Amino acid sequence: MFTLVELLVVIGIIAVLVAILLPALNKAREGFDQDQCSSNLHQIDLGIQMYCIDWKGYAPGRLLGTRHRID
Repeated sequence: MFTLVELLVVIGIIAVLVAILLPALNKAREGFDQDQCSSNLHQIDLGIQMYCIDWKGYAPGRLLGTRHRID
């Protein structure tokens, strides 16, 4: 069996490793969020472009039906 000191040393080492890895994981998560936002904006742009193609160059307008031509 292990002694109490050995177990505490192992727990301490694991705690240090976790403390080192957490900032890197948070940074990776922020990068993922930024990539997801960029992808969403790209999809919105593609949708607007397809709308303009279908409606002969007119961009989506307001609720009252006004549209603006994109040249």
